[in-house]
Amino acid sequence: MESKPLRLKAVDMEDFLVLSPLLQDGLIALRDIALLQEEAVEGKQRFAMLVNRYCWEKCEDLDHVPGQRVLSSLVFDMVEKVQYNGFDKNDQNLILSLLALEKTSDKEIMLYFADNANIRIECSQASCFLQDLETSWPTRFTPQHEQTA
Repeated sequence: MESKPLRLKAVDMEDFLVLSPLLQDGLIALRDIALLQEEAVEGKQRFAMLVNRYCWEKCEDLDHVPGQRVLSSLVFDMVEKVQYNGFDKNDQNLILSLLALEKTSDKEIMLYFADNANIRIECSQASCFLQDLETSWPTRFTPQHEQTA
């Protein structure tokens, strides 16, 4: 049975707690991240990225069923400032592996990546939109995480 593509908006802390695990292990090519000046509203910008998202919501039996991936857009509006930490933002061949998304205050969102990289987004009102752009496809590769005690 084919499920509907996701279309979600996150505004408050609880929304971000739901959205973050859906984005975990998403792969983001640095060349697919943009601060869109031309879509500015009232001097605030739009920050957008394409995410090759692992569909955790479709996983029922990780041992017997291939996982799924889907291309999704992740968009932040009313952005005032973006800071890149722990990686060279000019390396257009870099692929970032998203670990978590967190709303740390009413005006700040953090994206945490593998290898201690992160992106800090300052907004006049912290919110974001996730939308699947196409039908998911099967993948043989299920993300693996070390178990900690």
